[in-house]
Amino acid sequence: MMKAEEFALTKGRKAVFKAKKSGSIDVAEGTRSLREYMSLPPSEYSVLDADKVTRLDVNLFKCELGSLNFLGTRVAPVLTAEVNVKPNGEGTMIKVVDAEVLGEGLAERANSMFMVVSENDVGWIDLEDGMKQMNSDTYVEVHLNVPGWFPFSVAATEKTGNLVMSTVINQVVPRFLDQLKSDYLRWAEGDDSRSATSSGLFDVSQEENGEDIPTSETPDDIEPKASSQEAVSAPK
Repeated sequence: MMKAEEFALTKGRKAVFKAKKSGSIDVAEGTRSLREYMSLPPSEYSVLDADKVTRLDVNLFKCELGSLNFLGTRVAPVLTAEVNVKPNGEGTMIKVVDAEVLGEGLAERANSMFMVVSENDVGWIDLEDGMKQMNSDTYVEVHLNVPGWFPFSVAATEKTGNLVMSTVINQVVPRFLDQLKSDYLRWAEGDDSRSATSSGLFDVSQEENGEDIPTSETPDDIEPKASSQEAVSAPK
């Protein structure tokens, strides 16, 4: 992934994908309070999904998303997330600090062409009936430097990117809250093992939106052919 300063210096066509999702889940407070749980240092966090999330450092985690279809290319994003605890047990802020794309062809070239801005603001509130409510506000923004040899227009690329991003967070955020609730309830009753008991956190299905995702070139999506100079520099 490019840094913001590097990306700002790049020339050429640029596409931006954006998506956001807010979610909440009610939970009955256990023997240990939700505020105590939200005050735990990242070093005591469960990774929630041991198959897809790996601890890299005290507050750094690697998150592996499943394979996604992007304009006919299979890509597998891998995110590095930094977790910071808010004061007074108010929640946590999860921020993407690095990312890469695994795959072949276009996916291999993409790592030097994009940057990600993403945050997941996790918190909680008291409800009138004595219950608690966990909340998650997630925002994802991907900036892509679209090379001259790329066959799709910026508009088509952004349309597809927005759809893919929305599909991902619309499925992941509710699942994240379900797993967070389950982890809290185990911890609240005295389970300090912090072992992950869930799976499938980042398993994303695109079937319901598949017909809207371009998988091959259509006349409206194709950019005009690159100039001879661009064609010479295009990757083979």
